[in-house]
Amino acid sequence: MPGRAWSVTPHVGMEMSDVIAVLEDERSAVDVARAAARQARTRSARVHFLRLIDASRDPRDVDGPAGQSMVFQAALRALRDETRVPVTFETLRLNPSRAAERLVEIGAGAAVLVLGRDHHPALEAVRRLARCDVLIVGAPAQAPAQAGVDA
Repeated sequence: MPGRAWSVTPHVGMEMSDVIAVLEDERSAVDVARAAARQARTRSARVHFLRLIDASRDPRDVDGPAGQSMVFQAALRALRDETRVPVTFETLRLNPSRAAERLVEIGAGAAVLVLGRDHHPALEAVRRLARCDVLIVGAPAQAPAQAGVDA
């Protein structure tokens, strides 16, 4: 249809200008949450925390004793000393083999995707294919020491 403008429909619970913070474990949640909050302040946006879990697992199996996500709790603790930004939370069950594809789809409606460096196997594909900014945070993985070589 000539002259028709197409737009990306945001993922459930997400607005077009959101900073999407992808949380996979407690260890990376701190760095991801802090970086996402800084991005949100810079962009006058909110942070949409997105917890990824394998579709074959029941969310109750990965949550804390009261049914609360330990990953979301770690992200909130990390934000205690940060300037307040609006946040939303969502758990996404997905097939790990489709993780990159789904993150690229979700990122199409975001201002920026924030991912932890060591924890996402689809990192390079997301960085290459995403239609939004992608911020990778956290220390790079240490290369294993070679046998017979002193560090």
